[in-house]
Amino acid sequence: QRRVHGAGIKVLYTGDYSRYPDRHLMGAETPDVSPDVLVVESTYGIAEHEKREEREARFMGWVDKIVKRGGRCLIPVFALGRAQELLLILDEYWDRHPELQQIPVYYASSLAKRSLKIFQTYINMMNDRIRNHASYDNPFKFKWIRSLDRMDQFEDTGPSVVLASPGMLQPGTSRELFERWCSDPKSGCIFAGYSVEGTLAKLLCVTRPTEITRLDGKSVPLNMSIEEISFSAHSDYAQTREFVDTIEVNHVVLVHGDQKNVKKLKDRLSEEFKSKNLQVYSPKNTDVVKIKFTHENIVKVLGSVANEYPKPNSILKGLLISKDFQHTIVAPSDISNYTSLQLGSIRNTVVVPLGKPYTLKELLMHLHKYFLTFQSDDIRVIDPDNITVINDIEVQSHQTYEEHYIAIQLCKGLQLSVERPKNSNPAFVREVSVIWSTGRYLDIIADATLVALLHLYQPSTNTVCPEVDDDMFRLKCMNQMLSQYYTNIKLDISTFTFTFQYCGENVKIIAPLLVECSNADIKMKVQRTVRHIFLTLYPLPIADEGVCC
Repeated sequence: QRRVHGAGIKVLYTGDYSRYPDRHLMGAETPDVSPDVLVVESTYGIAEHEKREEREARFMGWVDKIVKRGGRCLIPVFALGRAQELLLILDEYWDRHPELQQIPVYYASSLAKRSLKIFQTYINMMNDRIRNHASYDNPFKFKWIRSLDRMDQFEDTGPSVVLASPGMLQPGTSRELFERWCSDPKSGCIFAGYSVEGTLAKLLCVTRPTEITRLDGKSVPLNMSIEEISFSAHSDYAQTREFVDTIEVNHVVLVHGDQKNVKKLKDRLSEEFKSKNLQVYSPKNTDVVKIKFTHENIVKVLGSVANEYPKPNSILKGLLISKDFQHTIVAPSDISNYTSLQLGSIRNTVVVPLGKPYTLKELLMHLHKYFLTFQSDDIRVIDPDNITVINDIEVQSHQTYEEHYIAIQLCKGLQLSVERPKNSNPAFVREVSVIWSTGRYLDIIADATLVALLHLYQPSTNTVCPEVDDDMFRLKCMNQMLSQYYTNIKLDISTFTFTFQYCGENVKIIAPLLVECSNADIKMKVQRTVRHIFLTLYPLPIADEGVCC
């Protein structure tokens, strides 16, 4: 089963399923949440399976009868699921009947052989019967059944039982053995699974012809006995009806069935669930099923947000949390109490180096221009025009204190960290760390603080080559940069223009930013490139106090 959630609508798709446990597998479970739409198979329509005990007894009766009359028993099977169930039944039956133990039983499927290792390993995934058996013996390590790896190794000299794939007698081992044995009246073929229209298996089960056409085109008489029994892993009507009733679904989409079975199942379900207004759909392949749903969006208010009953036209403040289309409003402080989420924070640290040495008092006086008050265990503001450093910290050794840094609280959540000046006279501050927790307002205050500190920053005055500021120099650099993007660029120094072709269109650039081209898309692409080059060659100038202007 597979559950799909979308836009608040729950869809359950069963696939091939059976509600009844068999020899090794558990029955399909009932989901803990009722879906809005059930997509269910309709393979058997309104037919019902016989009880497992009766079915197994009838099956083994046919096998016993065929081999005791000296015939070969062919059982076409699918490689997974049913093959393993039938092997368990045969091995147990052979163990109870010593008179049959000299008759070989084979399974001729490389895929079934490989998958058997999975069944032998994952015993814990099987039903209670298999798990109990596994406490003293692995039930999938068969005592009386062998693998038939190659047909040229098969000694077909007497009675035998062979499980072979494909299950519907398509070309393969089962078809080869069927054509070899079909004319022998002592032999028999037992179909234990579902057969679809157009296959030889379906033809044999429905019409019981007196002759068949082999794959080589020759017609041969059909004398062997043909039997059909359902060990199919598909739901019958009783299971489907009980499942629909249990999960209380309102919309059922029928798939995986022939037209007759689908129609019969649709009519029967619609009639039996008429009082519950069950809607049943039977689309053909590629048909679109449209179902209209009307859902109310319900939002729960929890925690401190719900302390006061909301008044008309009032604004409810909180965080809206949505999960599986269920909505909840809670206060940020209540997130961990009412959800599985944890409240976290991002802590930022920016280190600002100072271009020249400043005393601690000079640094604090500068910050006092921007912040009227700030708090620290080491600093006291006496009046708006004066700042006193407790104990005259500038001339005190840092060894007097346990901490090596002075923490200056500019506001709640934002602080400066300044290394304590060492014992020199005067003592200087070389760098300042700005530390804050990310938030809408704290980010703004932190930016303002960094700008204030950058006013103190004086970069080193390196000698710049005079031609760096020359427009001609920038023009030559622009030509080099454009050459990395485009070819055959022509530069007219007298007019400061570049011309070239791009994707068959003529392009003209008038330095530094103007782009001309008849094709709007190409013009836009070139403009983006030119803008990047411009920002490299013409950076924003820095004012004397370190602020971009």
